[in-house]
Amino acid sequence: MFSKWLANTIIKKSKLSEEDVVVASYGLTKMLALVEDMLFTVFLGSILSIVWESIIFQISFISLRLYAGGCHSKTELRCIIHSGFVTVACLMVVKLIPDGYEKLWFITLGISVIIGTIAPVEAKNKPLSKNERIINHYKTIITLITLNVFVIADLIFKWGVFYKATTVAVSGVLMLMLVGIIENHSR
Repeated sequence: MFSKWLANTIIKKSKLSEEDVVVASYGLTKMLALVEDMLFTVFLGSILSIVWESIIFQISFISLRLYAGGCHSKTELRCIIHSGFVTVACLMVVKLIPDGYEKLWFITLGISVIIGTIAPVEAKNKPLSKNERIINHYKTIITLITLNVFVIADLIFKWGVFYKATTVAVSGVLMLMLVGIIENHSR
């Protein structure tokens, strides 16, 4: 909400053509909303004493969710509320997972295989063309491979920051994908 207001305020003061205003407004609104999400996540992570894990969670979650799909709220306000609840729940799970639980990598790998098999999941209010489905599927696979490489590196080098946050992120995305599938079949 704040991001939309700020974007419109900035654009009103610019000297863009009417056509460019629409594009610039959309891009700036999306960018500022992403900054809002990240600030909320870092704030929550600082309260839970898991700042690095919260940043890793958010990057993993957003990069995967962008292409894997799943349920999408019908309004912007619902999206903000649902995203907030998902972030709070996921970060609390990250906090509750004990350190040294490296077996999570197998869970991450298993969930990655499931996501890679069913992605992308369309939403009724966000349909994809055949070409978009193909592209999003490949981008999902690349994102999953990248996340799993970071988890493996985390375990090898004993950094201890990636494996919990990434496992919870891929789990959260899978849950939203399953909700999307259920919503698609219930209508």
